[in-house]
Amino acid sequence: FILDLCEDNSKNLWIGTMVGGISKIDLSTDPFFWKQPVRNPVNTYVNTIRAAVMDKNGNLWLGSKGGKIYCYDKEKVLCRTIPDDLSLSGRKLMDNINVYCLIFDDSDNLWVATKGKGLFALKDILDTPVQDMEIVHFDVHLSRMLDEVFSIIQDDHGQFWIGSHISGVGLLRDPFTNPTFESFSKEKYNLASDQI
Repeated sequence: FILDLCEDNSKNLWIGTMVGGISKIDLSTDPFFWKQPVRNPVNTYVNTIRAAVMDKNGNLWLGSKGGKIYCYDKEKVLCRTIPDDLSLSGRKLMDNINVYCLIFDDSDNLWVATKGKGLFALKDILDTPVQDMEIVHFDVHLSRMLDEVFSIIQDDHGQFWIGSHISGVGLLRDPFTNPTFESFSKEKYNLASDQI
């Protein structure tokens, strides 16, 4: 199964797959690249890539169902892994997460949308070691919708639109200063579905 597509600045199409890892198609010359984050004869959740995004430096970031986030440099060498033992207030944040979407915002913060663990912003991730990184967690305390986030996009006003598996679309404003959240559901706004 194909779960996500991402095109880089060199016209490569990156394909995140169900259990087969990540594949690359060079749209200009047609060779094919295939990579499993964890070499294993048995396909595991670690190799289920649901999210792929390029950063401003041309690095490829992958989010796996197994709860890890991998970063590959321009030569496609693994250069960073966001471990599953990051904690916030003594709680393991990335323990058993299921990454569904990754985006970089206008300030180069990496946003991680998950099923069951909420939404995370890893601040200034491109210039900060993992152990020093500030992590902001948005969860059901702000909105029930944030329990299962399947997609996220930043608009031209710096606001974040969120697609939920259970509650339609949401709008997150001022996430780092005074977060507010507004929901747009099928029932109230005549959406086609609440599963976005």
